[in-house]
Amino acid sequence: MLSYLRLGEKARALELAREALSRWPDDGETRHVTGFAYFQNGQLEPAIQELLQATRLMPSRYEPQLDLALAYLSTKQYLAASESLEVVVRLKPELPLPHILLGRAYLNTNRSIPAIREFNKALSIDPKIPLGHYHLGYAYESLGRNSEAIPEFRKELTLRRDNAEVYYRMGRALLDSGQTQEAAVQLRQSVRLAPENADAQCALGKALLELGRPLESIEALRKAAALNSDDPSPFFLLARAYGKVQKPEESAKALQQFVELKKRRGESGGMAFRPH
Repeated sequence: MLSYLRLGEKARALELAREALSRWPDDGETRHVTGFAYFQNGQLEPAIQELLQATRLMPSRYEPQLDLALAYLSTKQYLAASESLEVVVRLKPELPLPHILLGRAYLNTNRSIPAIREFNKALSIDPKIPLGHYHLGYAYESLGRNSEAIPEFRKELTLRRDNAEVYYRMGRALLDSGQTQEAAVQLRQSVRLAPENADAQCALGKALLELGRPLESIEALRKAAALNSDDPSPFFLLARAYGKVQKPEESAKALQQFVELKKRRGESGGMAFRPH
């Protein structure tokens, strides 16, 4: 079965796994392999059911718990994933990846402090684990602890310099910290690597506007608005930028679009408009 999976013949592997399961329904390894085959075929619910059976039949094995957690993460069942990963890190604490995955599950259930603990554990085991410093920085940023987030993003970029998301998150943290000049540099790098990221384009537009470069700001904000026409944020900033370059009609139009999008989202109030 596993040989077929390695060869990319996922359907055949699943067929063999199900045949084995009909013969040995109480064998934990067979349940595990069947669940993994379902997972590889994109059939997540039966994968979860088989992997649950495998964990019950083999409670001292971490592998089925880890695969079960991955299936839960794939279906955005973050609380269930965290419970499985807690078992994994108890059974196999020396593995860094489960700590990263557990931290991510904690973040997705609004538990930033435990997430920070897990990311630090992973990094203590392997300081170069992919995205370890990024996730730790993200967790700090989620708490508004930008002075701690920014160094983690920098560390991630010393290891891998081609991740647009890291540049974006660092740019945001710098912007929120008032370090606007460097924020613009990092955000430019983010949109260079991933020009389709509307949030990065919008953040770049905001940084350029704060730096007194409204024409460049308008260019970035128009890109952001085109990429995500349902987001009111770039239109609000566009209204300010157009006001800076003495284009009152464009400013009024952008402000109207901002108001309409806020209403469509059921929002009221919000940011005060200061075009100049």
